[in-house]
Order: sequence, then structure tokens, then C-alpha cells
Amino acid sequence: MLKSDRRTLIIDYSLSNNMTLVSKVIIIGGGIGGLTLARACLDVGIAVELYEKRDLDAMLSGPGGIFIQRNALRVYKLLRSGQIYQRFYHSGGKILKGGFFDRQGEPLYINAPQFIGEEDLGVCLLRPELQQILLEALPEGTVRTGVAFEKFEDTDNGIRVFFSDGRTVEGDILVGADVRPLFTTLVANTPVSSAPSVPPTPW
Repeated sequence: MLKSDRRTLIIDYSLSNNMTLVSKVIIIGGGIGGLTLARACLDVGIAVELYEKRDLDAMLSGPGGIFIQRNALRVYKLLRSGQIYQRFYHSGGKILKGGFFDRQGEPLYINAPQFIGEEDLGVCLLRPELQQILLEALPEGTVRTGVAFEKFEDTDNGIRVFFSDGRTVEGDILVGADVRPLFTTLVANTPVSSAPSVPPTPW
């Protein structure tokens, strides 16, 4: 569920006739969260535009691998009739055992598929490969790269968003999947260019 001060967007895959007050969502940020949300919106008939300040190559060149656990996989199994889920398993590697260890390497907690009633614990993919799969699940033109968010304003019918290249777009809801610029604009009223950088945190 995504909320604004005026309206609420509910994406409910249990309803064949989903009703929503939202017709268009604008997403800032072309990471995993932004790309996934874009596909979810399209699946329930909501128009979506995604804007990313980096160019496409940079957007798809993040470091590290991503372990997608079973709770997240249940979401991807719903998107695009399960095609994304199937591509994850085709391209990635199944995780059959995992856990947490102390500094001496002694196990604190070990998990295995039989404990959760599944064939595996999830799947692991390189971040660029994961994002490429999500990008390819979107219609051409959904993602606009090389466009930096600057500010937004409320309108009588929704929201208006301003970008660094001078363009403006309007929609019902603005979602900050790249949280720092939007958070800075909302809370600190500080220009995006001078906002402090927050390093990535592994989980």
C-alpha cells in the first residue's frame, strides 16, 4: 500500500477487478525497488513513468550479489504472470543452506529448506543481472535515464514533478525509490546537489 496525503494506492492481486483511485504513478529511482514497483503498477492497469538520474549503463552496474529470499520471491511470482520469478531461477543460483555466524565462524543460526517447507531458501543473482531482468519486464519507454529529480509540488488533481532538464510531469502519486533526494527535499528543504551522501548498507 502506498499513501499520499490525498489518496491511497492499493495493489491487491487477490481481486480480479481491482479498483483504484490512482491512474498514474511517477517513480524516482531505477534500482530494484523502483523497477519492481513499476511492474506491479502496470500489472494492475496503472500507468507509470520511472526516472533515473544515472545513464542506463551506470544504473545497471551496481556491485555485489543479491539474495532474494522466499518472502520476496512470492511477490515476484505474482508479477507478470510469474515470468520474472522464472527468469530469476533460470539466471541465478538456488540457495540451499544459510545462516549467521559469530566472529569466530561458529554458527549462530542455520536455515535449510525443510524448515520452511520449500525446495530452497531463495535465489542469488548479481545485482546488474537482477536489474536487467526487471528492466526487460517493462515496456520500452517506461524508464527514462539521465534525468535528475529536482522538486515537486501539489496540484488540484495530484502532483507535478520537476526535473533537471527542464521537463515537468504530472501524476497522482510520486514514489521515491531513490530515497535521499526526495527525503532531503521534503524534510530538510536542502538542494539535492548539497545533500549528504549515505553509504549503502548490507543486510
